[in-house]
Amino acid sequence: MTTTQKNELLTCDEVLDILKCARSTLYVLMETQGFPRPIKFGTANRWFKTEVDAWLDRQAAVRSHRLTSTR
Repeated sequence: MTTTQKNELLTCDEVLDILKCARSTLYVLMETQGFPRPIKFGTANRWFKTEVDAWLDRQAAVRSHRLTSTR
């Protein structure tokens, strides 16, 4: 992974596009599901892409574990 990829920052709109959810849902995920909190640049919020990707990977792992546990 290059430094550019490692430090890539996403805007709120980019995060919403990745998650395919509404802004209000994003903030609920931060409060209830451990979604990464943004870093602030003045009034702008930015998320590290690596943190968003890691959260999605954890969600997929939990889902996979639940599916195999119920069989």
